[in-house]
Amino acid sequence: MTNAEGAMSCRKADWIFVQSRRRLATFRAVITAVITATLFSLIALLLPAAAARGQTVAGSDKGTARVDTSGSTVVRHYAMLHGFVLVDPTDKPVPGAEVFVAPDHSARTNDAGEFRIVGIPPGKHVVVVRHLGSEPIIVSLDLAAGDTIAREFVLAPAPPALDTVSVRARQLLSAVTLGKMAGYASRRAQHIGRAIDSTTLQRENYRDLGDILRAHLPLNILATEGGSYVGSTRGMVSGLNADGQPSGDASDRRRGAIPACYAQVYVDGIRVYTPAKDAPLFDVNSIPVTGLQAVEYFPGAAETPPEYGGTGASCGTLLIWTR
Repeated sequence: MTNAEGAMSCRKADWIFVQSRRRLATFRAVITAVITATLFSLIALLLPAAAARGQTVAGSDKGTARVDTSGSTVVRHYAMLHGFVLVDPTDKPVPGAEVFVAPDHSARTNDAGEFRIVGIPPGKHVVVVRHLGSEPIIVSLDLAAGDTIAREFVLAPAPPALDTVSVRARQLLSAVTLGKMAGYASRRAQHIGRAIDSTTLQRENYRDLGDILRAHLPLNILATEGGSYVGSTRGMVSGLNADGQPSGDASDRRRGAIPACYAQVYVDGIRVYTPAKDAPLFDVNSIPVTGLQAVEYFPGAAETPPEYGGTGASCGTLLIWTR
């Protein structure tokens, strides 16, 4: 082999060596990229499972739930109301009855008279049950997180309608005075008591009812963490000391209710709160303002209309009229 041929062989060997190192470097880069991508994929798969322990999960109609560290127990943050609506005296199921849980939960009964309302926040709620041809039922329920409450509501038939002669006579009056608002219209015409009309309520429906009442009526709102109530610690019923004054039930007192002179409350003519020892207080903010037609207030027994009078009117009377 000549010197020239030897030099060429050396250069060829050097070139092969360089190319081999480049291919090895490329191979290592590919392997590293594949391993890195695989690791990131595994991390992405493992992180959600790890994050699920102790996290809060939102459900569309089942409320919010918390998963414990074992992943096997679900503790609901909301309550559920389930039951049946029947008619007195036959106890037959009432299909199509409306069950409303203030402020914004409702359901209608099926053919078996059954209803189910989920996702109810814990606290005290007004429950209204109504059906055409029956007297409505209005009750107050205190619900705790995780509660599943079963209730049976029995509707009583509404009083018979007025005879044809009476109906024709009433048709001579303005339509606004017919039905449950007849007394309201009469009192407004005579300037009896103080009132908030539907125009004001709808204009301010972004506010809580307690704030609207405080702004437009000569009354006091006693607010606690459990709700807002119409009453005052001044002008207490004579003859009773603080221990004898109504202060709500045990649930109200745990949430800060104090002995006071609380006004009695009617909703659509049905008394939902009367001042009495251990009687649950009525939270005015539990009624959605968008569903109200008018509110009336009478500061004492002397001003309260006779049909709403009695010993319960000593601290005033609040009449709430829904649409």
